Amino acid sequence: NMQAIADATGRILWISVNAPGGMHDNQALSISSMCDVLFSLLAGLGYYLVGDEAYVNGPGMLTPVSGPTPGTPEDHYNYYQSLTRNPVERAFGMVERRWGILWRRLECGVKHVPLVLLTIVLLHNICMDYAVPEDDLDQITPARRLPRTSEGQTHQGRRFDLEQSETRQGIIDALAGRGLQRPSVDAPRRPAHARGCGRGRGRGRA
Repeated sequence: NMQAIADATGRILWISVNAPGGMHDNQALSISSMCDVLFSLLAGLGYYLVGDEAYVNGPGMLTPVSGPTPGTPEDHYNYYQSLTRNPVERAFGMVERRWGILWRRLECGVKHVPLVLLTIVLLHNICMDYAVPEDDLDQITPARRLPRTSEGQTHQGRRFDLEQSETRQGIIDALAGRGLQRPSVDAPRRPAHARGCGRGRGRGRA
């Protein structure tokens, strides 16, 4: 289970490969050597990690609100939280599609896995730095794809009501105060060439 942090441009900033593949994402993050340092540093600087529901919402981490009623401020927050997370998800998708070794189980010894993953991440960042075209990646169809670790992870017994934070609530209130809502399904969409569907360079996050 590789835990990683990516920025809005698609570069991988940090990875941890301390956990077995079957471990839950949040637990894998919690045992990483830099977890506490990262959260403390980010919170002190006013920055936060943005994760999916596999992670626990709290200091240093902003996750979606579980099961909000459609049209509520919490639902609108989930839309913008997902929008912010998209470049990160796309970065992981690029890494997986770019390197065929990840399309199947790694055949090297367990002790070599961290080095293999670190090498892949470094090569990915070099590709990003030198703007190596990724257009051909969309044509690649892996013969056999393994599910992401977070797929199929259940949340039975999890107390989402205890995962509240003033920061997330403040963002929800700020979005509501500015009238920012989840776009209507019937809202007109801009042409693809005007939506900024490129490599994501230059996209910033608050």
